[in-house]
Amino acid sequence: MSVSTCEKVRFDNLTGHTIGKYRVGNFLAQGGGGCVYRLERLEGGNVGGGEVVKAFDLPALSLHRVSAEGQYIQSLVGVRGVVRCRSFGEYQGIGYQILEKMPGANLLHIARAFFRAKRGFTHAEALSIFLETCCIMSGIEQQRDSLYPDGKYHGDIKLSNLHLFDDGLTLFDFYVAANRYFFQPELTVGTNATMAPETFFNPYAHSVRSDIYSAGAMLYILLTGKMPFPRERSLPDFLEYRQWAPFPMEGFPPFLFDLYSRVVSIKPEQRWPYFATVVDETERIMRLNGLTLVPMHEVFSTFLLMQISADTTSCLDESD
Repeated sequence: MSVSTCEKVRFDNLTGHTIGKYRVGNFLAQGGGGCVYRLERLEGGNVGGGEVVKAFDLPALSLHRVSAEGQYIQSLVGVRGVVRCRSFGEYQGIGYQILEKMPGANLLHIARAFFRAKRGFTHAEALSIFLETCCIMSGIEQQRDSLYPDGKYHGDIKLSNLHLFDDGLTLFDFYVAANRYFFQPELTVGTNATMAPETFFNPYAHSVRSDIYSAGAMLYILLTGKMPFPRERSLPDFLEYRQWAPFPMEGFPPFLFDLYSRVVSIKPEQRWPYFATVVDETERIMRLNGLTLVPMHEVFSTFLLMQISADTTSCLDESD
């Protein structure tokens, strides 16, 4: 397919264009402020590779912010479970990032399938997914520099930003963390459904403890099949929510509620300070309660065997 250079290039209609050594293929998904396409690598006329391109509308999102996220991801190149960014830049007025791994099935889609099948996740499966996420974050928080002296973080941990492959979880979308110093004060940045209370009014307050809260909210969803907040977290609702204890988990063993309530404490200082601590405590709790770690490839295989329909309607909705 050839594309006239006179045509206005749109970030949501990029199929057929050539960016460097890649031809843009089929549209795959939209989210995180951009559109994702399959890439065909042009090497001597052969098509190969498994990369994707994420394209952004630059009038809506500055090239500086797109590049900041690309640089941030590249700074985490040694961390297991983080998506790799091969390059980033501008193409005919569109910002882009070339990522080395095609998005798999995101955990929100998988959770919908599990609960729609009236199966849900076992305690061991939910804790294993939570633990795998915390292990990835433990590697991220150990990366420090002058802008992040207390450790790097993600900023928007949620099911749809974690993609499951047969070889484990991969974490995508680092826009919030990469651009922490460019947000306006009092701006709400992230996802209301899983956002830590201290960051709802102040994006500069985000820290590793805020990510721990978001991971705890994700654990609640995996265990219950429900969002941890009963309605859209508007400003009046959130003012009320700040006074609440952790959302109840009726019918679950005390050890699960104890873990959940610790990581989603309203006050950040009452949460564990590092993901490494969360990993140790979660492993200890699983061991004491006879729960065996479930490999991620087994969760992925179970999902594939369900042979779910294209309909993903369920009660789960991570609205930005």
